Amino acid sequence: MAASSLTTPTFLALAALIVAAAPACAQPGRAVPVVGSVLPAEPDEFRMGDYNSEVPAGVSGAQVIVTAEELERYIATAQPALLDVYPAPNRPEELADDVLWFEPSRETLPEAFWLANVGMGPAPAALETLLADTLEAVTAGDKSFPVVIFCEPRCWHSWNAAKRAVRLGYDNVHWYKGGVEAWRVAGLPLATVRPVRPQ
Repeated sequence: MAASSLTTPTFLALAALIVAAAPACAQPGRAVPVVGSVLPAEPDEFRMGDYNSEVPAGVSGAQVIVTAEELERYIATAQPALLDVYPAPNRPEELADDVLWFEPSRETLPEAFWLANVGMGPAPAALETLLADTLEAVTAGDKSFPVVIFCEPRCWHSWNAAKRAVRLGYDNVHWYKGGVEAWRVAGLPLATVRPVRPQ
């Protein structure tokens, strides 16, 4: 059937079926666009939950990088600091001191620092301090130094962390929406790291 012969109600019904069939979120190993999705408005404050869901088009005060190829070019020219804020489990508080705990590892962009959990909405003071101290260190105190913040596609942790960096006074923040998954799909190199934790 030609597209021009579809009536409006029929077209809308088919579109609704396509949207309903789309996965709720991207799965590891494949990037899945959500057909017909509408980007949410940018909230005034931090996202407080449902972190793996559709994100706004941008972050006020920050620039947006969408694709891995765009980020690769930017890294080559600007040599920014790279902060991966993908969440990770903490050592269970009830775990005895003499019980061995293995920190999780993660594949991320080369030269990136993995600041797990600093993108939480209600971030504990220790995590806010970790982000502030790391930004101070990687920029050598220059708040105009380029910084790229990311995690995975449809990740509010990176949106929150980018917003925090802007509120800390950094004026050259870039939010990379594609995250590690898009970098991996593009066939670009990865490095295995463990998270930087609050002291």
